[in-house]
Amino acid sequence: MAAPQDWSVFRIREHLARKGYRFLPQLAEQAGLDQRALADALRRPHERAEREIARAIGVAPSQIWPSRYSDDGQRLKPQPPANYGRAQTAGHGQSRTGKQAHNRKPEIAA
Repeated sequence: MAAPQDWSVFRIREHLARKGYRFLPQLAEQAGLDQRALADALRRPHERAEREIARAIGVAPSQIWPSRYSDDGQRLKPQPPANYGRAQTAGHGQSRTGKQAHNRKPEIAA
């Protein structure tokens, strides 16, 4: 049997909309979180935001993001590096390809 997959961002937003949360700022205000934290949790681990999204939908966080939890529903600590892979951005001064960005001078090793 294949491992359960994390819900897509579309599916999560669809379930939130069914519960009356058409926009993340609505949920962020109610949960006392910055809306950026909720948006980040859709793509990479953010424990408190995951709990608030799952609470709003009415399911356990482990049901939405099985890759972030063990089989018994306990949150994985530390998170597997793969859980950050899709959402990582380029490092400071580098493009997404890993090459030096054009607007920065390369560091010269001493």
